[in-house]
Amino acid sequence: VDLYVLTDLHDMEEVEGPFYGTWKICCLEVEDGSGDPSSLEGTEFHLDESGDVHWTVPDGAEPLPFFSCETYEIVLEDPPAKLTFLDSSGGAIMTFKCQLMSDTMVLIYNKMSLHCSKVTADDTSRPFGQMTYSLLPALDEGFFADMSIRAADGSKIPCHSTILTACCPTRLGWDSSVVSPLTGLPRPALQAVLHYIYTNSLPSDATEATVKQMQDLPAKLPSLKGLGELCNIFLQSTAVQQRISQLLSEVQSSVELITTAANGGHPPEDLGSLLTTIPTSRSRSGRCYQPTSLSAPGQPALSDPSRLYATLKTCLREGAVAAAKLLMVSTLFNDHKGELAREERKQLLQHIRLNVFRYVHELCRLAIVLWQQFSPLTQQQKAEIGTYFVPEVEAVWDTVSKLGFDMRAALEQVIRQTDDRSKRKHKIIRLGQAFKKALHARELIRMKKLQEKLSSFFVQMFQKREEFRNMSDAEKARSVTKGFQFIIDEITTKVVLRVREMLSFMEGRMQPREWKYLFKFVTSRVSWVYHKVISQRQHFDQLIVTACEYVHREEFSFVLRSLQLLDEQDGDTDIEPAESASVHPVSKSTGCHPKKASRPLGLSATCLPPATHSWLPDCIGPLFTSGAMADMSFEIRPPQSDQEQLDWMDVNVFPAHRCIVAARCSWLRRALQSGMIEDISRSVGSGLPITVVLG
Repeated sequence: VDLYVLTDLHDMEEVEGPFYGTWKICCLEVEDGSGDPSSLEGTEFHLDESGDVHWTVPDGAEPLPFFSCETYEIVLEDPPAKLTFLDSSGGAIMTFKCQLMSDTMVLIYNKMSLHCSKVTADDTSRPFGQMTYSLLPALDEGFFADMSIRAADGSKIPCHSTILTACCPTRLGWDSSVVSPLTGLPRPALQAVLHYIYTNSLPSDATEATVKQMQDLPAKLPSLKGLGELCNIFLQSTAVQQRISQLLSEVQSSVELITTAANGGHPPEDLGSLLTTIPTSRSRSGRCYQPTSLSAPGQPALSDPSRLYATLKTCLREGAVAAAKLLMVSTLFNDHKGELAREERKQLLQHIRLNVFRYVHELCRLAIVLWQQFSPLTQQQKAEIGTYFVPEVEAVWDTVSKLGFDMRAALEQVIRQTDDRSKRKHKIIRLGQAFKKALHARELIRMKKLQEKLSSFFVQMFQKREEFRNMSDAEKARSVTKGFQFIIDEITTKVVLRVREMLSFMEGRMQPREWKYLFKFVTSRVSWVYHKVISQRQHFDQLIVTACEYVHREEFSFVLRSLQLLDEQDGDTDIEPAESASVHPVSKSTGCHPKKASRPLGLSATCLPPATHSWLPDCIGPLFTSGAMADMSFEIRPPQSDQEQLDWMDVNVFPAHRCIVAARCSWLRRALQSGMIEDISRSVGSGLPITVVLG
């Protein structure tokens, strides 16, 4: 990914404005007539300014691959415009050709065309079940409260026996004369429990300590079983955030350890001071200027070949551990992002961005430290290093060749199996199969391109290995020395300058939306490779075991086991783990989600669920139909012009509950608290039919 392409997107909101909003799929056209076009009608997707896409799929609709996409990108440079949906979890990327005409849009993918219309803000066609249902205003404002519950600190929280009886029935009831089963809870926990009863969700400011205090309540009150499920979801999401933060911190420690080791065991100076030692140009002879200062006095610490070799092995092993932990960060985020609230995901992305900036910052320091260590070496010292490293380089060539052969063989097996599945002839009768077949074909093309690039790389590598083997010992030493000199030159002329540009871009010019898309694009590619390796593990097992043997770090093996890339009996089990428990992935046990289907996929514990996924309307509805515990009424009278008919026409009276009606309708809330006739008589009348929707 070229980071600098994104700098041209600062005016994206102006050019992409017509795409923002909610779109409804009205019809689907398929050229070959396959599938049921009506299976997508009514599906809605919302494109927001932050680059996220949210899907609303009607009940019974056929699941399609792009329904799991949560990020989008619009490309307008080359007509026609292109709308790309990206799924960072499964690695799916679907690009539609887009034709935008006022309030209509046509999305074209292969032989399928989706005709969409824009949903306006006052569109009343949205199903009621897609709206949220909450009684929170009654709890927050305390209007019409007829009881209170005492917290552990002695304070009281006003509440409503009507709502508590309907939503959380108990054996003794919620009469004010009976001690409440919630009495004595810490105030934050009591507030969170009541918030759950009034909204079917946890408060947005809930903490881990508060949620743990509520975990045992379902055992005392079976009607709060759903609260226990939400607590598990919340604690799971909290564990994910803590685990990701811990892994990022450990990666930072690994990168700093590498920099310190490269500096001879001495912590290097800050980046600002180090940059003053780097030349910004070259002399005419092509040689780099000598540094003005060293991070350690005297001779460079890595001038000793044996010490340089040991340091290099340490740095490579630590780098492998850091890379494995970054893979785990990507996997954890993609697997559990649906359990996080939108604000939590936003904060986590910002935290990851800050840490990536630190890694790039440390990479710049590492490059300068290496240049400082190698630039002052004399030709004799470089020759000694070259002579010492000749047998090690030969061993590295053999190792890389073996890994290359294993990787190429594994990739060929995967492509062969994937190609065999694609050649099977079957009649497509569903749209989902058509989309999946198109994605499968693109995936096969992607793997074949990857195989071509790897094959070309391995051919060049094998040629260089044979050339190196055919050299004399003196020529090999000179070749290794020349390689060291090349590394020194590249560090000063390219790596440092490039990294400094990246630091400047990430610190100032990269917008949050650009970072979000870049992060999800990278993680989608990583996720695609990871899931492909997991699904074809039998072909990669030997390659992974060999990598563990070379890294020879239990922490590295432990991370791979946690990622299910390595069996428990494989790896370096004879090495004591170094705080390996800290990198264990969050459990995916179904015990954390006893009824996960009761809440929509991707909805966190602190978000209000849609009415169709909330038990609250089902609890409140019977109160209206039965009239139990009613404390007000609606009187439906004929129009004033028909007053003479009152002698023979009955007035329809509907019992209702002030706390519920006021919580659901702000106009009625004001009327029932106004001191006027509605407040005094506790009755709302009208000459027109009134429909009060309570469920």
